[in-house]
Amino acid sequence: MPMSVRRRLQTTAIVVVTVLVVSCGRQEPGSSSAPGASGQNLMKSQDDAARKAMEALPALVTAENFGAMGFASPEEARSAVLGAPVPLRTVSYSKLLEYQPGVPLAQLFDGPLQLVYPVIVGQTPRSAIVVAQQAEGWRIASVGYRYYASLLEQMKSPPALPSETPTGGRTTVSDMTSRQVEFVSVPGINVDLLSFGEGDQRFLQPVRGLPEAGLEAGRALHEQEALTALSGYAKAFDRKYGDAIRKRRLVD
Repeated sequence: MPMSVRRRLQTTAIVVVTVLVVSCGRQEPGSSSAPGASGQNLMKSQDDAARKAMEALPALVTAENFGAMGFASPEEARSAVLGAPVPLRTVSYSKLLEYQPGVPLAQLFDGPLQLVYPVIVGQTPRSAIVVAQQAEGWRIASVGYRYYASLLEQMKSPPALPSETPTGGRTTVSDMTSRQVEFVSVPGINVDLLSFGEGDQRFLQPVRGLPEAGLEAGRALHEQEALTALSGYAKAFDRKYGDAIRKRRLVD
């Protein structure tokens, strides 16, 4: 997905979640929260946050934005159901620069755990809701995020492992669950990947190709091989643009 398109979709999600956070400001009876505006929007569990977002979704999908939010019509949003969540983790740019071979992916994560809930119409993910874990609960991070819905749909196709040729077949939801699929975002270099297990091994599959790092869209690499490639690319990128990036505080 071109960056200009993705940024427009992110902007839509941010606008929508801002409206939703305001609408969720009143607490449910019996709920607890920390003082302050952000605390008022915290919910006890991840599912509570996702359900609250789902309840508000139909009213947020309009004739003007339904396409950007992933739906064929505003009416379609009213028939949608919430699916099972997929973890979303962020890889720290600075940790990627310091990466040494053998370091597991989990040690590069930074920021709060987020969960992507598919918003499903029929059997197809149309949109997504993202919730984020906080110290005292869960908050709604974004609503109507079509980008993640497209990735969830891709998960139905078997990944192309390093020694295999894509078959074009389909896998079941249980297969995806057993693979422990996660979304992995590396915002410092604008790379998104799917992380999944196959047997006793872990793989990373780029969402978009990155020829400079030898990464092909849809082609999975062993976790360590992919991390070595990403780290090498990040270090070369940092040599060119690192000073300017840090001055503008664009990455951590």
